[in-house]
Amino acid sequence: MRMFPLILCALAFSAFGCASADQHPTTQPVMDIPAEQALPEYWYDQPDVAGVESLSFPKIWNACEKTIKDYRFDIDFMDWREGTIASEPMISKQLFEIWRRDAGTDGDVLEDSLQTIRRTVRFQVDRTPEGSYVAHPKVVIERLSLQSERVTAVEQFRGAFLPLQPGDVVGGVGASSAPVQYWYAIGRDQTMERHLADEVQNLVK
Repeated sequence: MRMFPLILCALAFSAFGCASADQHPTTQPVMDIPAEQALPEYWYDQPDVAGVESLSFPKIWNACEKTIKDYRFDIDFMDWREGTIASEPMISKQLFEIWRRDAGTDGDVLEDSLQTIRRTVRFQVDRTPEGSYVAHPKVVIERLSLQSERVTAVEQFRGAFLPLQPGDVVGGVGASSAPVQYWYAIGRDQTMERHLADEVQNLVK
């Protein structure tokens, strides 16, 4: 059992080394990522990698909604006018959760098990000039950043091991305050996007 963490780390490094060029940069510190790339909207604006076409808007819309729910995501919002349907963010699959499908590859599952990662699914349904409808799935990946609190005085030891709350800040007089925890985007799960498109395609046949 003592060797398990070492084996897990070795597998993680192997997975990172084998990642393809289109994989998300999960090993990059947030400070090394340009500010705009840490926002989900930056990744939603990147080109689509998969799409599904149908002549019926209700049919493809319902297929997108069902697919999101089949992947165990909760619906966050649906806008028929804009053709957008999106899920709430969900903490991603861990190694032992073999019944879940919300990670594109085995390497992604390993990364998700070594750090706190969440995914959000969004379908954009647009009308083509020919009158049909095309649904494009996009899956944005975010990583949780936790900032530890430095103990600089004896009286601080009493609360040193108490959990920090999301609204707390780290810092004090003369120091810059920063959120204790926050999510930042690290990329898109393009493999999962293709899986989502395949499932919608099967539903609209």
